[in-house]
Amino acid sequence: MAAMTAPDLLNSVRALRQQGRSPKEIARALAVPPATVAPLVRLVAAEHSETGGGSAREGSARAADLVGCWINRDWANGLTVRGQPDWPGLPAGASNGCDGLATVVVAREAPGSKLAACTYLVDVFCLGVKDAFGPRAFPRRRLSEFLGQVYGSYADPPVAAPLDLARHVVFGAITHARGLGFEPHADFGPAAGHLGPWEPPESSSIEFGRDGKPLYVQGPYDDYRQILRTLEQSVGADGFDYLVIAA
Repeated sequence: MAAMTAPDLLNSVRALRQQGRSPKEIARALAVPPATVAPLVRLVAAEHSETGGGSAREGSARAADLVGCWINRDWANGLTVRGQPDWPGLPAGASNGCDGLATVVVAREAPGSKLAACTYLVDVFCLGVKDAFGPRAFPRRRLSEFLGQVYGSYADPPVAAPLDLARHVVFGAITHARGLGFEPHADFGPAAGHLGPWEPPESSSIEFGRDGKPLYVQGPYDDYRQILRTLEQSVGADGFDYLVIAA
């Protein structure tokens, strides 16, 4: 994982703390020593105390620096989504057994008339956040080119999405994956702050897993044997489906 600057690290700690993560969990997610995280957690707590939990002006500032959010059109295929008829990509299509990936891009203002974008590759059927990139800064005029590179392997161009959808997909998939025994990719830490604060709902709008059941599809760099063992331990041999290429 690339080294983070002090502001990036603080922003990541702030975002993860807002998710209710403990200092130990934050240190593990960011791949830094607990002694590095501890003073930042105290600083975040002091900020929270000074603002009374966050002011309206602070929320407006966060909203103002958002440039846009995008997701692949077929992100919901195979999922059950309730109570969000205005989200793009709905109604969801049926899964063909080989999808289950959501690619999310969040772009925010950056100094020097630039944008800073983060990309999240999310396995919504099983593993949660498989990879994350950014923040990556570039001139605003290159936004279309950047999106074309990120979504070039998809049949359709991405669709603009509300940030709330991005949070539900990314953080919701992380929660689902943790229940199966999987943590998000280590590079998620530096990119987490771009999503802003997350307040987990009492009931998720998205039922993760293909038709509600975990489905593991082997990726090119996966230790699939270990993943299958983890799934057997968490949900039992009959509690999930899988698709692997025999070695």
